Amino acid sequence: MASPNVATILRDHVSLSTSCIDRLYLNGYVPRLQSSGQVCGFLCDHLGNRIASPAAFRPLHDRFVQSITAFAQQHLVPVVQFERGQRKDDVAARYRSRFQAAEGVVFIGVAQERQFSFKATKHIVPPRAVHFSFSRQSVAVNQYYF
Repeated sequence: MASPNVATILRDHVSLSTSCIDRLYLNGYVPRLQSSGQVCGFLCDHLGNRIASPAAFRPLHDRFVQSITAFAQQHLVPVVQFERGQRKDDVAARYRSRFQAAEGVVFIGVAQERQFSFKATKHIVPPRAVHFSFSRQSVAVNQYYF
């Protein structure tokens, strides 16, 4: 039996009913990407790469960021780079106070934060073989707030 995708989970298992909300946190969890072996399997089996190179993540990252940028431009949504130590709720309150529409994305905030993720280490095996190992480490990544 195949694992359900996010759309199926949301459709069949998740419901949200609210009368008023000013923020919602949603974290995605991908069970098949929780170990270094699973990351290698994703890179090779799912993406079709011959070796599990971390370079294969760059096109996925770039497409994600380009989609956010295109959405912001298409809907005239401001993109705000949060400063270190800046309270995100204070920034959001300022943008919400000026927001005129009945609903929609008020702004998109971007903050670099520490998260645990997989980091790759390159290994060269004589005579010319290359492989990568992946370990969970604290890394700085961009978080997007809509």
